[in-house]
Order: sequence, then structure tokens, then C-alpha cells
Amino acid sequence: RAREKVCAAHREGVNCTLCTADYYGVSCLVYCNSTASNYNCNTTDGSKICAEHFTGSECDGCESNYFTKSCDVFCVPTHNSTCNQTTGEVVCNVNRTGVGCDTCTEEHYGPECDIYCNSSATQYTCDGEGERICGDAWYGEECEVYCLSDEIHYNCTEDGDKECLGHYTGSECVTCSKGYYGDECDVKCEEERERSRCTDNGTLVCMNNFAGEKCEECTDGWTGAECDHCPHCDDTDPDKLVDDTDRFRTTLIIICSIFAATCLIALAIVTVTNIKVSKLKRLSSRSSFASTTSFNMVDIRNAVSMPPTENNENCINVEDFEEDTTDFAFSNPVYMDEEATIYDKVEDVK
Repeated sequence: RAREKVCAAHREGVNCTLCTADYYGVSCLVYCNSTASNYNCNTTDGSKICAEHFTGSECDGCESNYFTKSCDVFCVPTHNSTCNQTTGEVVCNVNRTGVGCDTCTEEHYGPECDIYCNSSATQYTCDGEGERICGDAWYGEECEVYCLSDEIHYNCTEDGDKECLGHYTGSECVTCSKGYYGDECDVKCEEERERSRCTDNGTLVCMNNFAGEKCEECTDGWTGAECDHCPHCDDTDPDKLVDDTDRFRTTLIIICSIFAATCLIALAIVTVTNIKVSKLKRLSSRSSFASTTSFNMVDIRNAVSMPPTENNENCINVEDFEEDTTDFAFSNPVYMDEEATIYDKVEDVK
């Protein structure tokens, strides 16, 4: 019995001279998928013949400007657009729209569609090129500066800045310039330090002893370049008045102290005198006082100056002494002068 022939790999046929499916070449070693959609197979050598718009050694890429897996979508990038690398669709650049991306999107203007202008804005309108046309009282490139001239405080410049009128100043032109006052900043008032000041309505008020329409003079009684000297005002000088008041208070305290001491001394003298006079009265009541001529006025004088005893037994009453000595004196003329002298002493003691 004859042996059955076995063909080598990728070969077939009676004599093994044919290649199996999808293998090509002399040795039948070149593989080529004949069912692929992106290429065809060369039946001689098995090389790939790319289908339309496919390219590459494996025919796995698309020719230029063709997209998708089938390389059947044509798209050419332009100045206004690009192509989606997967789908091949046209992608318009920013702010562009339309089939050819040749139209600007809403509120964009200019050749490059890069000028923005909000057509619904209230402070301006947009022209065909996207330029802003500012409305009334709006200024600036973006029409963002508001300035409404009142023709009283300020006017508006081309840039919308406030140009103050008259004597107004400040960013809002509502403040008076230096030296001007009043509701309309039309009252001029020049004040001088330490001499005068201006009120809110522009009235000049003199200060520190200054007077006159422009406070250039001194008030009555004041002299000097600064009106700070007053020759006749010493008595009214506050510092001097304080000093005088302090001295008067001190003097008054001393006087009251002396007066109180004097009152105490006087009271003591009267008390002592009463004691001594009481002693004289008792002496005059003795029987020998009226009957004898040996009455000695020296004793009376001594009695007046005699210190009182503890029980005041040597004291006399002044009234009784006056009556007794008077009667005695008239009955004894020789003692008239001396009695008068003693009487005067008693009066002094009283």
C-alpha cells in the first residue's frame, strides 16, 4: 500500500503546490486577510493593496483630510475652522458659526469675530463693527464711566472726568475750595490762625481779643501785636483774681481766728471783773464804811485789782459799789477825785 502525502504548513493540493487561504508567496508564508475592508491582497506575493483613502503599510490610516475608521469623511481645516480627528466634522473657531464658519456668533464682531459688544447693554449701542456708541452721560472706551453734568458743581470732560466749576473741589465737586464757604461756595472768608475763624456760612469771627472787619485791630483795653497785653486788666486777670481770692480767704480765716480768741479773752476779763467787783461790794457793806473817816480809797483800789478767792468772798457787786462809793464821796469831798478815778476803773472793767 502507498503512503499518503502530507503538505507543509500553509500549503495544499495534490502535489502541495497551492497556498491555503490568506497565505501568499512562493513559500505560502505571507498572510493577508482577504476579507479586510481597508485593503485587498495581492494574489502573487500577498502584499496589501489599500482601499480608497486608506494609507500605510497596514492600510490602517487615512489619507490627508479624510477621517473616520472608513476614511470616507472629507474635511479641510481653514482659517476659521478645524476638523474633528475622529468624526471628520468641521469645528468652527471661537466666536464663529455657519457652514463655512464664516459668520460671527451673536454679540461678536470684526474680521476675527473677537470684538465683543453687548447689544442689550443700557449705557451704549453696538455698530456693525462692534464699536460701542455711548449713551448720554456715559464715557470711556467701554462706556463704563458715568458723568451727568449739573452745570453748577461740575462739567464732564471727554473721558467722563468731573471738572469742578466755581470754587468747588474734590472728586465729586461738592466741597468748597480753601477760603470759600456757603451752600454754593461763593462766600470768601480768609481766617488767620489765633486771630480769627470762619463759620460754615463764611462769617468771619474774631478771636483772642481781636476786633475789626478783618480782625486786624485789638478790642478796647488790649494792645500788642497779638492783642495779648491789657495794662488795665490786672484786676480782672484770672490768675490774679485767683491769687487775691486765696489771700482774702487766708486773711479772713486769720481775722476770724483772732476775733474768736479776742471774744474768749474778753469773756474771761468780764468774768474776772465781776468777781473783783463783788468783793468790793462786800467791803462797802461793812459798818465802818459809812461811819468812819478812816475809809481808805487805796483799799478799794486794791480790791479792784485783788484776785478772787476760791469762794469769791472778797468780791463785790459793781452796782452796789457804784452806789456806795458815790454816797461816800459826796459826804467826803476829799475823796471825790480819787473816787472818780476808781469809778473810771470800774467802768473800764465792765
